[in-house]
Amino acid sequence: MLKNALLAHLLLFLTVCALQAQVARPLEVVRQHLQQHHSDMGLTPADIAHFEVSSQVVSRHNKLTHLYLQQTHAGIPVHNGILTANIMADGKMLSVGNRFVGDLATKAN
Repeated sequence: MLKNALLAHLLLFLTVCALQAQVARPLEVVRQHLQQHHSDMGLTPADIAHFEVSSQVVSRHNKLTHLYLQQTHAGIPVHNGILTANIMADGKMLSVGNRFVGDLATKAN
């Protein structure tokens, strides 16, 4: 009986760890993509340094992870400063929609 309870707890722990890894991975894919391609999008390293994840959704039919980032400046959300990223189940970036404000530091009051 005790052995079964320990096994059940171990399986639950492993499931939670696997789910946490799935959640963290798309964000890391997006961070890496931004670090490598920020200048292609008209952004500076400072423009991509501060954001919040506003939403993360996985589509059931194709397993795409849709990640929505809200750009921030001094802890304040930037109006319409939204970046959307679509990551495939294998961890590859499918597409990015960028509305982050470029050169934000010089534009903010």
